[in-house]
Amino acid sequence: MVRETTPKPRIIQKGTRKAPGTTESQRASSREPMVPYPSIALKDGKVWEKGKDGGQDTVIAPRIQVLEVCIDRETREHWMLVGFEALDGSAQLRLNRGDLNRRGLLVYQKYGFPVTETNATKIIYHLLNEEIRAPRVYIHRSLGWTEHDAELVFHHHIAYGLRLPSRYEGELAIQPGGTAEGWIQAIRAYVLGRSPLELALCCGLSACVVGLIGILVGCPSLVTHAYGDSSMGKTTAAMLVVSPFGPPDPLAGGLHASWNASDNALLSRLIGNRGVPVAFDESSTDPSRDFTALIYRLASGTDKDRLNRESELKDRGKWSTTIFSTGEASLLGQATRNTGLRMRLLEFGNVEWTDSASHADALRAAILAHHGHAGPRFANFLRELGRDKVLATFWEVHSEALKRLADRMDISQISSFTSALIQADRVGASLGETLRAQAMQRREERFLRAEKLALEAPVKMMLPLVTCFFPLVFIVLAYFIYLKAVEDGIL
Repeated sequence: MVRETTPKPRIIQKGTRKAPGTTESQRASSREPMVPYPSIALKDGKVWEKGKDGGQDTVIAPRIQVLEVCIDRETREHWMLVGFEALDGSAQLRLNRGDLNRRGLLVYQKYGFPVTETNATKIIYHLLNEEIRAPRVYIHRSLGWTEHDAELVFHHHIAYGLRLPSRYEGELAIQPGGTAEGWIQAIRAYVLGRSPLELALCCGLSACVVGLIGILVGCPSLVTHAYGDSSMGKTTAAMLVVSPFGPPDPLAGGLHASWNASDNALLSRLIGNRGVPVAFDESSTDPSRDFTALIYRLASGTDKDRLNRESELKDRGKWSTTIFSTGEASLLGQATRNTGLRMRLLEFGNVEWTDSASHADALRAAILAHHGHAGPRFANFLRELGRDKVLATFWEVHSEALKRLADRMDISQISSFTSALIQADRVGASLGETLRAQAMQRREERFLRAEKLALEAPVKMMLPLVTCFFPLVFIVLAYFIYLKAVEDGIL
């Protein structure tokens, strides 16, 4: 693992939170653990070193205290949340464990950390002591579904399904607000009974299912786009989509963002997301943008291959979720090639999402006050169902959708194709082999159909030849015979 050359500490001035179990009184009352450097300790708000052979104790630095040791569950990276006394008061910084050396620690001088060339080594010893005393906290940076010890785990602001607690330390704001009851009351008052808003809510909750199916059997992301005039409530619908999982405010830095960003910036919001919806608002901010390649990448759920500083291939960013987009124009209309995109993008055009401006304002106010509770509850429901029940339901719905497709199309080839897919799902046959067999069968059917038409052609041509072509030939021949007979004096 390569350590970042430029540290990014989180500096928080007076009024910072205190990690549980880190006060001096609590440490004195608890059983002191064995530390590697017992001659260095924190007391009376300063770091002291005991004098040798009964000599006088000396002060090494002002208060330096490890509030908690954070362990990234996904990368196994360790870092410390360190509280210290700076010149302007109490502060905190995030210290990577790879920086526990003189060179790495001295970089933090510019942030007010009380380290110098003379005390750097002893502060390192003190931090190693503090590390043993401090509580351990697990963190995660990804969102949505993952597996741990063959058990399903859902990452949100905390991790659901883990024996040890873990909290979210990523870039997005997903902390719940208000109460679950308040959100449910808003849904009952402003959403239920209004089909467009019910559809938007289903899009949001579908992310949880898409992400779970994605890690179990593989599933591309679901991309939907709502377009139309600005007075149709599209932004309100986008806020409703993400409200079960986090703050719907576009300015909160959470799940609701704007299209007004580079492709890489948009994809960075998706990487590591397997089950939490994301909304991109106002695609019309860049009318000249070609969405063809971007939509393919959004739906595929994989980023481009990239190299790290050592020219080694990095792990590709992946995601599997529901992406809801809004804009005044159709994305298919802004794409240069839209045949394949129609299979990857579901569009809703000119839909009145809200009843009126007052209705939209009331719904917005309610979900801005109450959000982020229903999504984790729904994920817990799926987790309690278990992967077998979820997969059985998924394949059942999948088969029913194929049957309805065959009934609606009423074409023998479509019926044969859907029946083969359903049968392959039931017996667990390879989907690739089934598709190849169906493709070969369709080619044979086309060849036989062409051969049949070729054999039928002479029979079908007989009547036009006898009734139309042959009489004309006979008339032309008879005309020249007549002329010859007149020339020879026969007639």
